[in-house]
Amino acid sequence: MNGQPENPARHQTRPDESPDTPIRDYCSSRQGRAATPPQLDVDRLVPLAEAGDSGASPWTAKEHEAYANDLDDPRALIAVSAASNRSKTDKDPTEWLPPYSLYRCTYVTNRVADKTRYQLSVDPAESERRAG
Repeated sequence: MNGQPENPARHQTRPDESPDTPIRDYCSSRQGRAATPPQLDVDRLVPLAEAGDSGASPWTAKEHEAYANDLDDPRALIAVSAASNRSKTDKDPTEWLPPYSLYRCTYVTNRVADKTRYQLSVDPAESERRAG
């Protein structure tokens, strides 16, 4: 460790772990089922296309790369099921929410926090979803 909190998206299965070992708290967004590393994708909480639509278009290539690979905030990159990541694509919260209903508030709150951190615009629908 380098003094930074461990980002769960960077978790690797150790050789002494079974492939069926529950992985950190990923279960919260997978409806209580443990996942194995091959079943997981690292997902950018706010998709790159959405970031572009929300104000990142004029960023330099270096700024886009930093955003895409942000390891400073553990909410930015999250481990999700491959199926969930494929269904989300670049949809916003009015079009897609995590299937696990108890995680939805956290998902939208973290998404708004990520956009705010990068000074991206927050759509009224995102604010409404967070409030309700």
